[in-house]
Amino acid sequence: MSLNPFVSSVARLFPSVRKFLQGYHETREQLAKVGRRNEQLESELLRFATDHEKKVSVPSQDVIASPPVNDMPDVATWLPEPTQRAADGRRRMTVYVDIFGGCNLRCPSCPVSSKLIEGSDSIERGPKGLMSEETLGRILDKAMAECEVSSVGLFNWTEPLLNPKVAELVSAVKSRGLFCSISSNLNVARNLEAILEAGLDWMRISVSGYTNENYTVTHSGGDINVVKQNMRDLSEIVRRTGAKTDIEVFYHKYLGNFDDEVKMRAFSEGLGFRFVSAWAQMMPVEKVISYVNPESPIMPLSESDHMIIDRLALPLQDAIEETSRHPVSFCALQDDYLAIDVTGNVSLCCAVSNGEKNQIGSFLDTPLETIQQKKAEHSLCGKCMKLGLPLYLEHRPPAFSKFGTRRLARYYAENGMKLTSS
Repeated sequence: MSLNPFVSSVARLFPSVRKFLQGYHETREQLAKVGRRNEQLESELLRFATDHEKKVSVPSQDVIASPPVNDMPDVATWLPEPTQRAADGRRRMTVYVDIFGGCNLRCPSCPVSSKLIEGSDSIERGPKGLMSEETLGRILDKAMAECEVSSVGLFNWTEPLLNPKVAELVSAVKSRGLFCSISSNLNVARNLEAILEAGLDWMRISVSGYTNENYTVTHSGGDINVVKQNMRDLSEIVRRTGAKTDIEVFYHKYLGNFDDEVKMRAFSEGLGFRFVSAWAQMMPVEKVISYVNPESPIMPLSESDHMIIDRLALPLQDAIEETSRHPVSFCALQDDYLAIDVTGNVSLCCAVSNGEKNQIGSFLDTPLETIQQKKAEHSLCGKCMKLGLPLYLEHRPPAFSKFGTRRLARYYAENGMKLTSS
């Protein structure tokens, strides 16, 4: 006897229904397993990153982007305070001089690649040219007469090794008994032995990856394989000459380059260099203010700017919300630093672009106290300090470590990525 057609249809469906239900339950189990694994990854990464952060050494106090030595939660311990003056009453100042007017890279978070929009579409990337030994000497002599010079950095926004006379400029600093430093992307390695022989005290190599997959995103136009070979060559020069230069590899931490950091640390320390890492930041100041106030931007945020902001391990929104809770009336970058471009003009500070609106005047033609007064009265400083940005620029808030490690942990967990420690 044949079955009712309806019953026969239902019977034929049973295997499909059973298969569907079985697949449904298997999928739920897989999703639950993935969820548990993500939680495990996040917990593991957060614990690892926190321990890793504690092991990071602190850069020289003369470095612009140094994390704070004091990481106590009490606000009074990490808010900036005015630097004590020298015994003779003069200011103590670090002097940064761009000895070359340009850079071989076009990093997205650098004013060398930016343009201002204050009523103009013109690109303002700062002046071009070379700093001569004679001009640098006059700048140093005037600075030493007007303040106690803590140290001299032959860099700010540009690449100093592109100046063919860089060794002579280092000698000009050292002949005056001053501490001399250089920061380089090291995609070009000219006159390295001569620079060390001239007595360079401190050299920073700025990197953001161990492979080009990460490095070229944030050091646009560079090649990390060239950098690594130049680092090997530099290490050999140090070994052969016995140079005492403190060489620091400074690693910018972004989302996705954590594994590269571990590899670059091992590579750098294997060459005998000191390794330091810090949360990458958005620069210059105008871009941060424009991010906070998109309705009236000082500097346009391009597609590459937003890409960099999305890639920051230290979330820009969280960081500025934290610093905005602590508006400041004192800024070390304004008070304790001089930023001088390749033509000898003073910029507002070392964290702003080199556009004309941020120029204070010729250093050689303007008394230091007049320069400092003009800097203090500049409208951009008021906007910056109201947002507490000096705290951001100096990596001061202890909460930054929590913000960065948590976002890093979420990133690894959401992408199902495994954490490697070697």
